[in-house]
Amino acid sequence: MSHSESTNQDNQNLFYNGCFYDLIFQGSYRHSVQSQDIGFWQSIAQVHGSPILELACGTGRVTADLAEGGFLCTGIDISESMLNAARTKSQKAHWVQGDVRDFDLQTQFSLIIFPYDTFTHLHSLDDVRQCLSRVRQHLAPGGHFIVDFKNPYYIFDILQNPDRIDPYSQLQDPQDGSLVTIKRRRQYHAWSQIHTMTLMFYRNGVQFAEEDLDLRIFWPQEIMTLLQANHFQIVKTWGDYQSGSYSINSSHLILDCQVSPSP
Repeated sequence: MSHSESTNQDNQNLFYNGCFYDLIFQGSYRHSVQSQDIGFWQSIAQVHGSPILELACGTGRVTADLAEGGFLCTGIDISESMLNAARTKSQKAHWVQGDVRDFDLQTQFSLIIFPYDTFTHLHSLDDVRQCLSRVRQHLAPGGHFIVDFKNPYYIFDILQNPDRIDPYSQLQDPQDGSLVTIKRRRQYHAWSQIHTMTLMFYRNGVQFAEEDLDLRIFWPQEIMTLLQANHFQIVKTWGDYQSGSYSINSSHLILDCQVSPSP
């Protein structure tokens, strides 16, 4: 996706508009759970140190926290409206508009992170290969690439309840102060491995917008194979933000990777 396409999407899409994204997130059922990862990334940063690069940083939730904590941080995202929101959270971080599949920052990082299932915005294997090539280019010798996936067992609930509509979020519209309610419907397309989350926006009980968010599901063995095929070795795995071991019941699969030694 080009920068111009991203700007057009920002203007048309409520979910990925930086003016609304944090409000949607903070009003959602996910907020208390997702926010638990901040302490995890703080501890990871303390182990591996600066400089740190966050891929697809969005409105800067993680990068801003680390930068304000004294780490030298860069956040890259394709959405300028997201980055505008990020800049209000920290002026210490370096914010870059760019595509995680095609960027060159002319520097290397001790730590590159891909938090909270954001990797799933890479829909094709070509997207994955291009992104991982950029990661290898930007990872300092001995550096660590840490990527966080949600354990995708929730897909089976979607398959059993394909037409269920759930509450998703509530927020106050920053433009007119009205209460906006958001509901969601989810589908899983097995052939493409795309999880489509349809968000329906209501004001005063009347729907005024509908948006589809498409996320690629990566199954654990699949992503580990893809990482290894793209010259990464997995040195640690975790199943949660308390650094617990991964199991079938884990909420997440967090992979700590390094570039594989040359043969």
